[in-house]
Amino acid sequence: MTTTDLTPERLLAYLEHINDDHAEELLATIKALGGPEWAESAEMTQLSPEGFTALVWDGERSERFEHRFAEPAKDALHLREMLVALMSRPKLPHRPYPSFDAEALEAVIQGRRSYGVQALKPDPVPRALIERCLDAARYAPNNGRTHPFRFVVITGPKAKEDLFAQVREVFPKALPGYDPRWLENYRKLILGAPVWIAIGMQPRRERPMPEWEELAAVSMAVQNLHLMAAAQGLGGLWVSGPVATHPDLAAYFGWAEPPDRLLGLFYMGFAKRALAPRKYPSLESLVRWQED
Repeated sequence: MTTTDLTPERLLAYLEHINDDHAEELLATIKALGGPEWAESAEMTQLSPEGFTALVWDGERSERFEHRFAEPAKDALHLREMLVALMSRPKLPHRPYPSFDAEALEAVIQGRRSYGVQALKPDPVPRALIERCLDAARYAPNNGRTHPFRFVVITGPKAKEDLFAQVREVFPKALPGYDPRWLENYRKLILGAPVWIAIGMQPRRERPMPEWEELAAVSMAVQNLHLMAAAQGLGGLWVSGPVATHPDLAAYFGWAEPPDRLLGLFYMGFAKRALAPRKYPSLESLVRWQED
């Protein structure tokens, strides 16, 4: 599909479907996006590739609400995925910052886990959900506004087979004398996870920052990505090691010239179930207060 399939008729059909079958979800979504808490009803009045307009009301008042997507929809399928992702997002109670809830954020942070590929469903992950994770990543702190984090997304059987072909070339260089079973396990890993994201670091050439700060920025970007994945019911894991960070694999993704680096591969997919809680060190064992 292309943008030509976003005809007025199709947009109207989507709008009518939302108003007829998902009015409650629309109202909850508008409130989660910062719409008025007093609203009791909502109706979408306009839908475009760039966003939507809705009317919200109660028994005494009404108000117009507008929302623009992070990026325009590329085609009808992309728009549908964006709407599904938007209306499936957690609906949080009202706070002074309308779409923010400290308890919900804390639950996501504490519930985040690293998932083995066997704990993931094979189902494809909608592009809109992946983009939402990447959009969270780009807001990571970075000293000097260098934004050193870069990503390459790999989905689909052909792209994953191509990735494995590169891994197979890298294996003897990264792991001399490796056990052939390791390579087969890597193949099962690559083909088993629905989504792979190469994690790159591309520091600024002019007025460069210390490398450790750029590494920290990329790490925080991946943390944002992982937390957003967890909030959407996706499990993931950051794969590192000599294969996933090898310079030849970095070159495959376009990061061949130092100081560019490949910092590993992140895979994700829908979790089959939530993993059991893990035991972490106590706060007292990690923190020392100096108050006097």
